[in-house]
Order: sequence, then C-alpha cells, then structure tokens
Amino acid sequence: MPSTRCCTPPSIKLTARLRPDGHVVKEYPPGRLGGECRPFPDRTTGETHWIDVVMIADGGQERPVPVETFIEAVHAAAFLGVKLSTLYAWAPHLESTDYRGSLLIFYVDDLVNVDMPQLANRLPRRRDVENERALRAAAGETLRPGRHAQGCPRDHDRGRCPSNRPRPREREKKR
Repeated sequence: MPSTRCCTPPSIKLTARLRPDGHVVKEYPPGRLGGECRPFPDRTTGETHWIDVVMIADGGQERPVPVETFIEAVHAAAFLGVKLSTLYAWAPHLESTDYRGSLLIFYVDDLVNVDMPQLANRLPRRRDVENERALRAAAGETLRPGRHAQGCPRDHDRGRCPSNRPRPREREKKR
C-alpha cells in the first residue's frame, strides 16, 4: 500500500548503543541522499517528517543540517521546530526564502548560515508592528474585514472593495 504522506520512514529502524563511557548513542538509518535520516515532528499536524541530514560540529555540539539544496516549507517548519503558520509569517524576513511557482522553498545554505544564527534580529518585534499599524491608522488608512482588490488604497469605509465586486454567478450561488 503506497503512502500518501510526503515522506516515508526508512526501512531500517533506529538503534542505540552504549558507549564505554556510559553514554547512550542513537544510530540513525542512512539517508537516501547520504548522511542520516532523522525524524522531525510537524508541530501543525503531528506527523513525522524524515529528513536526510549530516551532523556538523558546532562549538562542541553537533547539529543537523539537511543534505538537500532546498527544502519545502513543511520540512523547513519541522526542521526549525515551529508551526507552518509561524514559518509563513517569518518568510518575508528570511534570506533563504524563494518561490518555485506558488511553492515556498528555503535554500538550506542560507537558512543554516544566515537566517538561523540571526533569527532574533531578523524578525520584527511585536512592539514595532503595533507602532507601524498605529502610524498607518493616524495617516488615514482604514482597514475593514474582507478582501481588497490588488492596488486598493484600503481607504473606503464599508462594504466590499469597489474593485472586488461579486460576479453574477457568485450572487446566484448565495441565494
């Protein structure tokens, strides 16, 4: 029975061994692209994503780095340990972000070397976002619930965006 998930678990199971100094070491199965195939939990769905990684020594600790050139948003969120909605909110502020058509991808080299070390400095603070919204409101911008047409100045008060009126078929379906 074929799996409908985006990644299937490796056929070789995770094992562990005891080192002579008493530490337990997990031995992950080999990845299909090299390195090890490690599980990363998806914070949104609870699924486990199996990502091929190599272990890099970083200041006395080892950290995983994906083997692939780029990874999709679902895998990037699992790798970073955040929900997918959080990653989408961060995406405009990250250098590793790119699109392939409508697919959001993250280049691994930039994600690991640029974005992750400077993540706290790259993301806007809540206070700054609130101040920006207050300045826009003071300048006369009013926001209303609902969709706006592309290029709309968002300065009308009520109702639908004048450029985004329902089509006759949409009106018929609502009756």
